[in-house]
Amino acid sequence: MFKIITKLFTSDKRFLIGLFLILSFSFYGQEITKERVGYSPDKSINTRGPGTGNSILVPNNDAQYGSTPKELVENILASSCLTIGDVRFGYYRKDNNNWSNNFGAVTLDRQLGYFNDGTAQNFAIDEGLLLSTGKIRNAMGPSVSGSFSDRMVSNAGDPDLRLITGRTMYDAAVLEINFTPVGTKIEFQFVFASDEYLEYCGTQYEDAFGFFLSGPGIAGGQGYQNNAVNLAKLPNGDPITINTIHPFVASNINGNAVPASNPAYYANNNINVSTEFDGGTVILTASYTGLTSGQQYKMKMAIADASDQRWDAGVFLKAKSFTSNALVVNNPAPLCIGTTTDLTAPEVTAGSSLPGPYTYWRNEAATIPYETPTAATAGTYYIKAVDVESGCIIIKPVIVTNSNLDSSFTKIDVTCFGGNNGSINLSVTGGSGTYTYIWSTNNGSGLTQGVQDQSGLSAGTYNVTINDGTCETQETVVITQPNQIVVDDPADVTACDSYTLPALTNGNYFTGSGGTGTPLFAGDNITTTQTIYVYAETGTSPNCSAENSFVVTINATPLVDDPADVAAC
Repeated sequence: MFKIITKLFTSDKRFLIGLFLILSFSFYGQEITKERVGYSPDKSINTRGPGTGNSILVPNNDAQYGSTPKELVENILASSCLTIGDVRFGYYRKDNNNWSNNFGAVTLDRQLGYFNDGTAQNFAIDEGLLLSTGKIRNAMGPSVSGSFSDRMVSNAGDPDLRLITGRTMYDAAVLEINFTPVGTKIEFQFVFASDEYLEYCGTQYEDAFGFFLSGPGIAGGQGYQNNAVNLAKLPNGDPITINTIHPFVASNINGNAVPASNPAYYANNNINVSTEFDGGTVILTASYTGLTSGQQYKMKMAIADASDQRWDAGVFLKAKSFTSNALVVNNPAPLCIGTTTDLTAPEVTAGSSLPGPYTYWRNEAATIPYETPTAATAGTYYIKAVDVESGCIIIKPVIVTNSNLDSSFTKIDVTCFGGNNGSINLSVTGGSGTYTYIWSTNNGSGLTQGVQDQSGLSAGTYNVTINDGTCETQETVVITQPNQIVVDDPADVTACDSYTLPALTNGNYFTGSGGTGTPLFAGDNITTTQTIYVYAETGTSPNCSAENSFVVTINATPLVDDPADVAAC
């Protein structure tokens, strides 16, 4: 064969050209990079059955939800408390950082789009926008054959994401929104999901995303575009990636154990059933306080594959959660058990809808009215209001809780009948932290008023009322004692010359109190006047005892003369 090829090569240069073309076509569209360990070829959409079973849905309907990025933001993501300006979707080219628009004609093949049916499928967000490194159609679950990849645009990157990870970005999806808030704070809710979970935790393949806010008064100081600040961070400052949020991984793709990282933010709710992604976070909130009302700001939402184009990732943005704090309603103070609160006079700390009008609802969509807002018990309710300054409609949750004032106790019962070594130790939590104690008893003794714990108590029933200045709780404690020991109780006796001790049913004789002195036994003769003790004990731990005593009085027999018989005349 080698000879044939050599001959062809030397005799016909067309062979070399053909071989070059064959090799060129073979490698077209593929990265000349080392494949990941465990990689399988990209799966056909037809083998997965997306959107079946318990999956979220990505509808193919431009007209209803929006046919442009701006319409999607206005119709789905933003609330009426934000004025949306220019919106663009695309990416920054890795070779020169120039912008490229990337919003294709086929709805389901885009990297930005609408999704719904989340709640019914046990997904944290019911509906909203999906920003993905792959086609949004392929976010639909279930994940039936491992990880999935849509190789979108190899040159699609973002300089800020590269700055976060220190790695080359691929398949970037960047949504930039210019907006004007009516308040000083913005926020939105989201879930981050990735097909890199959990096998690629602890490796360099950490798909990443960021929410970069820039505008008047914002000085991020981290080198991001427009001196932006990144809002996609955990409370401890960690960026949100698969390497910063995950449970303990016994063995990753490299066979290494990976310690848990912020596991409370990882969703253990079968996200791979409702979506194609293998794992994701719980619902998180990004927020920023310190904006100037009426000024224009820019929010850049960006996500990309890191290090290569393998395995998709997505950010699910909750519908209407991109909002400004035109109205902030504080939760009422916790209720004392058995009481209610009036929701019709909420404590408003921002906005100017005071004193209303407000309407009250049982659900966030404001479709189920709450009929008794003046006597609300513990639960979550929703207040709907129109801010009179901005005209924006806002629905805020109000959480009514019961006071967490709680108490418990431990006790030590009286060890022996008639004793006074009982005790009560109270444990009090919650409430204001400052407590008063009122004690009472009808049949016990030894109480000290006003203190938390008690000691030196006799048997009896004790009551305590604990008050934190607003609410109170009560405890009833019964201190018990063992039964009284039965011991014989002989009556005092007087005898002449001696007295023979009779047999006892319960107890033993002693010449001293408390089982001391000389033991005496039934049948012993007592010849002197004395106090004799009858003593009994349990012989266990604790050793309880009982005692009675009686007095034996011995009288000497009097001497009587015994004259002889006499006869007299």
